[in-house]
Amino acid sequence: MPLTWVVGAAACGSSTSVAVRPNASSNSSAPSDTSPSGTNPSGTNPSGTSTSTTTTAGSPGRVDIVDYDFTPNTITVKAGDTVTWTNLDTSDHWVVSSPTSPSTFDLGRQSTGATVNFTFGSPASYPYFCNLHNYMKGTVVVS
Repeated sequence: MPLTWVVGAAACGSSTSVAVRPNASSNSSAPSDTSPSGTNPSGTNPSGTSTSTTTTAGSPGRVDIVDYDFTPNTITVKAGDTVTWTNLDTSDHWVVSSPTSPSTFDLGRQSTGATVNFTFGSPASYPYFCNLHNYMKGTVVVS
């Protein structure tokens, strides 16, 4: 049975709900990478394929993590909407807000198959990245 953490953010009136699947082999919360990593200024992921560009989500509020990329790379939602990230990759990922984001969020480490959620309260552009693979970047635009 998944555990759920709910974290409030008083500054923007948002909350985070994180579903966690217990994993006997993962007992550390510190970032550690068992996959290709590092900055990648060329815009390609470790497999050499091009990363996604700005798009509108096929399912409002849903971002898939696959092939070391956030799909869609940019998602537009309304104030008060919840965005769900689903890790469909074979590697762990860790969604965290960029330093320039108007709201701070750290959704923790997600193993394969895990989902995490964040509710965005105010209109703005919220850049984020993977804390384990810093070349993986995305943006949530809240209108």
